[in-house]
Amino acid sequence: MGLHEQIDELRDILRVLSARSKRQLTEFFAQKHIRRIVTGISVLTALTVLLTIFVTILSTQKKKKPAVDVFQAEKITTEDLFLPSEPDFLPEVLLEQKKKDTWTAEDADPFWTDPAELGEKVWLEKVNTILDKLLERVP
Repeated sequence: MGLHEQIDELRDILRVLSARSKRQLTEFFAQKHIRRIVTGISVLTALTVLLTIFVTILSTQKKKKPAVDVFQAEKITTEDLFLPSEPDFLPEVLLEQKKKDTWTAEDADPFWTDPAELGEKVWLEKVNTILDKLLERVP
């Protein structure tokens, strides 16, 4: 028996099986099972409609307010928002300063440290300390 003959034989078997399954399906639906299927679909549809109506009614009802209003608005006084005034003998608190457009040498003197005055060793030690701390943190 050749390959083509085997393929033809398999095709014939599949045709017979498909004809049987078609016949069985038509017989299944032709009998009383159709009534059961239609009844089941109708019951499911009715349940879905009733459930939808029930959920709609529940969602449209006014929700009851809690016995205690937890989120009641409170008044905020100016003492809560602003710093109290300072006593006379202390300088006032500066919340912000005006930005200077240009700086003079006298303005920068309190913030400037000349590296040449301290020497090279001080700066080298500071850099080495920072690098050692950084490298100790690395796993």
